[in-house]
Formats: sequence, structure tokens, C-alpha cells
Amino acid sequence: MWDAGRTASLRLGRRIGGGGEADIYKVEGHPDFAAKIYHPGCNTYGRLRKVTHLISSHIEDSRVCAPGLILCGSSAETTPGAGFCGFLMPRAQGIPLSESVFIPDQLALDHPGWDKRDLLRLAQNILDVICDAHDKGMLVGDLSGSNILVGDTPEDVCFVDVDSWSVGRYATTVATEGFLAPEILRA
Repeated sequence: MWDAGRTASLRLGRRIGGGGEADIYKVEGHPDFAAKIYHPGCNTYGRLRKVTHLISSHIEDSRVCAPGLILCGSSAETTPGAGFCGFLMPRAQGIPLSESVFIPDQLALDHPGWDKRDLLRLAQNILDVICDAHDKGMLVGDLSGSNILVGDTPEDVCFVDVDSWSVGRYATTVATEGFLAPEILRA
């Protein structure tokens, strides 16, 4: 795997997540980073342009796992000269809201000292990230409990799947039904 500037070779570690469009891998020798590698057919020129636009937007919020470097190749063994396959990003920490905060019994296990004030602070911190993105002309696409991770404190939030955000002329193409506005569902 090579970065787009062909300046460094990266070796993928084990798969740590993924979904319908891509898989997420550890990066050997770089524990603070992860690589998002698109499935065949999802690594399109349009996606490359969108990710490049996101990188050039300089999202410098530690609560957002934004793309940081274009990756080229198709596997951990690919040599220089291969095409766009994904990007390098900060490695996310935390538990998806859908696997903790949204499940009362699990919330009590993961955050035993939290009360309603903590949940309100968490909601405020999530809204702060969304408002910051909107202020920069971005729309948080595919908003869902799977794409927001929470750590030990209500201030410790992390947004993932940032390449699904709408930025510039590049709209999001994915969404989670329970998080869509009713007028979009009726369309």
C-alpha cells in the first residue's frame, strides 16, 4: 500500500471494522492510524475527488476521524503504480452509541456513574461537532449511532465514516433510515 505521494509504503494489519463500502484496518507500525480500504467498485474517481476535497478542507477537530492521506493499492502487498484504494485517518477510540448509550443496561455497565446530566452533555458535544461541520459548509451524512463513538466522558466523542459527509458539490450517498428527516423519507 502506498500513499498518494508515493513517499511511504504502508502495511495493513488486521481488519478492525467495516461495512458495505469499505473495511477498516490497523496500520502496522502506526498504532494511532487506521486505513479505510474501499471494496472493489467503491473506489471510484468521484470518491477519490470527494476524499481529496475532504482532505483539503483541513478538518482539524480531534473529535472527527477525517481522511488525512490518500492511499493507492489494492492490498497490503500492492506495489507503487496501483490506483486509489482508500485513505489513512486517525484511529478512532470509543464504543458506538448504538452499542452502549442506546442500550440502557449496557450504558449502566459502560458508564456506571453517568446520569441524565452526563447524557445531556454528551448530546451537546455531539451537536457541537455537527454544528462545527455545518459552519464549515459540510453536512454530516449517514448520521447514526454506529458512526459516533463515545469514550469515558461525555466530552470524549468521535465521529467516524466522515467520507460519507456532504462537502462542496459532493453529496452523501448513504443514510440510516431512523436518522433521516421525514420529508426525505417521503421523497
